[in-house]
Amino acid sequence: MSAIDDSAMIFRYLLQDVTPKEQEEIERRYFSDPEYLALLDAVEGDLIDAYLRRELSRAHHRLFEDNFLSTRARRERLKMAEALHRHLPQPKTDRRFLYAIGVALLVLAAAAAWWLEKLF
Repeated sequence: MSAIDDSAMIFRYLLQDVTPKEQEEIERRYFSDPEYLALLDAVEGDLIDAYLRRELSRAHHRLFEDNFLSTRARRERLKMAEALHRHLPQPKTDRRFLYAIGVALLVLAAAAAWWLEKLF
């Protein structure tokens, strides 16, 4: 299994959205493999960040609140992450950058149309 597959499986595990067999395999791996346990911890952090940034789908948001937050330790970790998020600058989309991309796409479309006209 690749790291991406492992991360996706752990993501589902943390939301309690895995089969009993998958749960057993994940738990066996993180008890026996320190690197896998570190990956689980990283995915848990990413999941909390995604929740705080409102990047989870509606279904994952519900699973997060219903299942992930079922332990005191996870609720405490969320509180710490919330405090950290409040004090960090939030990234903002620069409208000038989006405008520049739009202009570049229009120029490319015009150039392609001109080139196609010359060919035919």
